[in-house]
Amino acid sequence: MLITVFLWGFFLNEVCKKYYPNQYNQLSYLLSYIIINNYVNIKAFMEPKIIQLTYNSIYAYSVLQINLIKLQKFVEPYLNKLREIDNKQKYKTTIEFYLNGNLIKEHKFKYNYNQLFISNIEQPQNCDLVLIVEHNNYDNINILLLDRIKEIQFSKSDIKFMSLECYYKNKSYNIQLKTDKYNFYMNDNIINKSFIKYYIKNILKHNINFEHDNDFEYTLNLIDHNVNIVSVNDKDQIIIQKDNYHIKYYIDANVNETMDLNSTTDIASNKSDDFVKLDKNDNLE
Repeated sequence: MLITVFLWGFFLNEVCKKYYPNQYNQLSYLLSYIIINNYVNIKAFMEPKIIQLTYNSIYAYSVLQINLIKLQKFVEPYLNKLREIDNKQKYKTTIEFYLNGNLIKEHKFKYNYNQLFISNIEQPQNCDLVLIVEHNNYDNINILLLDRIKEIQFSKSDIKFMSLECYYKNKSYNIQLKTDKYNFYMNDNIINKSFIKYYIKNILKHNINFEHDNDFEYTLNLIDHNVNIVSVNDKDQIIIQKDNYHIKYYIDANVNETMDLNSTTDIASNKSDDFVKLDKNDNLE
């Protein structure tokens, strides 16, 4: 209300000054005389109005700020979802190259992986992990784990571990292979030292410099989908399959052997002849 009165007063003042200059000057002198002679009364009348207007302005600003913050929090998830969908529509496949958990190169494509000419994709010579990321508007992101670029089909695994914990330097790191944002349960994905480095640095956001840690020795404790409990170390590999998984145990650096353990065997017993299978000349890559 006071703002409206002020605006109308300003408008009438400008009109009178322009079109009725003589009358305007006389009126100005008259108003000046009235104000000077009635200063005390005018001050007593206007002062509480101005104070009240100031308080109301501060209150209105505070309410507006609070509501804007609430609106921002309400709208933010939807805006992020729209941004994600927009990014997924722009790119269908992302190929990421890592070394010691650090991203060293990245390619983005508007086509599915099986539509790309693999021979035209340049791969850094010193990378130890390749991520093939398949973007999907209606599902979480499916990720293939490779050691090099090659022809391969995206095929989801049907298994899901109950627990996977990494123990390194007296600290525990929870490894989740599937969330509402990504899915590593893909056929032929290998959980090895390169993947653990990537996961700790990029998913869990722990700033560990693996480049100067040549002795990255850890233990993985696994409770699988059949409630079997398995423990592997940094030299072993967990290989995801369609409806199962198997573990490639590293025996000895001086012995040219590895040991494959299929999860369907009786993990709780080491006495059975069916428990392990020794494959000669099966070196880890």
